[in-house]
Amino acid sequence: MGSRYAKRHGFNIDTGPGTQNFLQFADGSYQETIGQVNAYWTFASGEKALLTFEVLEDCASEVVIGEEFIFKHNIFADHASSLRMLEFGGDSYELAPFDFISSWQRKCLSVKSKLYSQNAAGNLTLRSD
Repeated sequence: MGSRYAKRHGFNIDTGPGTQNFLQFADGSYQETIGQVNAYWTFASGEKALLTFEVLEDCASEVVIGEEFIFKHNIFADHASSLRMLEFGGDSYELAPFDFISSWQRKCLSVKSKLYSQNAAGNLTLRSD
């Protein structure tokens, strides 16, 4: 969720301990989130589901719903009436160009990249720096 969208709609952005995480973008870069918003998603059927949004200062889309939530709630089969086709402008993405990476996963990736490098023969070697 973009921070401007959250503020415009009156959502409380929780910035307390443990609410900042990392998102990995398609180009391999990372960005830390500024916090989280907890909100209920209401389907057309009236069913509600609690959803935690990671909040980015500048997000390519106002709201992005992750595949875990989509599949957990079987949205394509059970909530097809809640789906709408949207037009995408030139500065929008049809699919979000990032993935959620927890802080411990980022630390593991960082350690792994520092420990290992691939030599010309394709073998993994331990770095000495």
